[in-house]
Amino acid sequence: MYFLTVAAIFLFSACAETTRFPVSSLAPAAEIKAKTKVDNNNNNVITVEARNLASPERIDPSSTAYVLWIETNDNQIKNLGQLINENAETATLTTITPFDFKELFITAESSGSVNTPSGTEISRVAVNLPSNTAATDEVDYD
Repeated sequence: MYFLTVAAIFLFSACAETTRFPVSSLAPAAEIKAKTKVDNNNNNVITVEARNLASPERIDPSSTAYVLWIETNDNQIKNLGQLINENAETATLTTITPFDFKELFITAESSGSVNTPSGTEISRVAVNLPSNTAATDEVDYD
């Protein structure tokens, strides 16, 4: 039983990658991390959690939302959605995309539904996508 438990923990942790965004000069108190995982349909599941992220209006008075973007492997930019502020301390977004990508970045925008990034970039990070060899429907976002 012990071996099965250890094997299950290893299997689930081996398929997810956690990436920390660099400290932003515009929002230096923010701690931002992204977890990526490949599901059974070969889609990339991404969860971003930002702690202590100032409201977007403080970055730019015309901004009302933080938007998560990817730069795909073929250099396309895609809007993955708006980070939702759960409370005064944490903003999160969990989303799924079929695109393989090399970077994640966050901008302060006038709307969460913009098609191209035009607002102030908060932070950007290169991502190593996890392998789908042990894909599972269970996702751990602790």
